[in-house]
Amino acid sequence: MPRILFGNSWESFEHAPAAGMRALAAMGLSFIRVWVFWDAANPEPGVFNWAKVDADMQAIRGAG
Repeated sequence: MPRILFGNSWESFEHAPAAGMRALAAMGLSFIRVWVFWDAANPEPGVFNWAKVDADMQAIRGAG
């Protein structure tokens, strides 16, 4: 029998809440899709700000 994937999509201008990511993991999620808003990550040519993406990844990884 194939493995069934169960996941969610995280889309917010706010940082992913660590407690919320732990709750999703407890429900058995096997993946999460994170949307990256390019205008926030690259506010002007040659300038990059990965702070939100890094914080989201930390919250997700911290949830296991």
